[in-house]
Amino acid sequence: MVDNIKYWKQQSESTDKIGEYRQDEVIRFVVQHLKLSKSQTLLDVGCAKGNMLALLPAKKKVGVDFSMRYAKEARKNNPGARIVVAEAAQLPFGDGSFDRVLCHSLFHLMDIPYAKKVILELERVCRKKGRILIGDIPDMQDYPGGKLAYGIRTAFLERVGRPHYIMFKHGFFEERNYAIIPGPINPRFYAVKQK
Repeated sequence: MVDNIKYWKQQSESTDKIGEYRQDEVIRFVVQHLKLSKSQTLLDVGCAKGNMLALLPAKKKVGVDFSMRYAKEARKNNPGARIVVAEAAQLPFGDGSFDRVLCHSLFHLMDIPYAKKVILELERVCRKKGRILIGDIPDMQDYPGGKLAYGIRTAFLERVGRPHYIMFKHGFFEERNYAIIPGPINPRFYAVKQK
């Protein structure tokens, strides 16, 4: 079996390719569903170069990425923010450290066991009555060609030793009391939780 996590870590150090999306539309969506304001503290897990973090309102901003290269760029793009190099499943912050926690465009790079660890960490660092938004998750239910096409593609990529994007079912998040909302760009969905 292919080690997706190891592969994507290596890729993050060697490529500038990050998913393309309509940035202004996504920023409005994130602010709305995180209920984010300038009076709150924000943690962006998987911040990459910090482009989204720079556009989000918050009193205190902290970005996390496991890529030293991306962290260096994120610091340039966010001079007032704290940028930390760390694993999403091992966040170096105390319990309840942030009002709002965002994890955008990251879950599709994780396998299911790792994703479960990350969810626990996001919840641990989010304050009581805080809010968590996990986003831009490829939706297995709306995969072009259906679940069968996704299954064939995944099996082929694993057979030839290539990683693949992980698709999540809504139930993965719903059983952890997250509400599922359609994203601004389909077929993607977001999972949101009020603690």
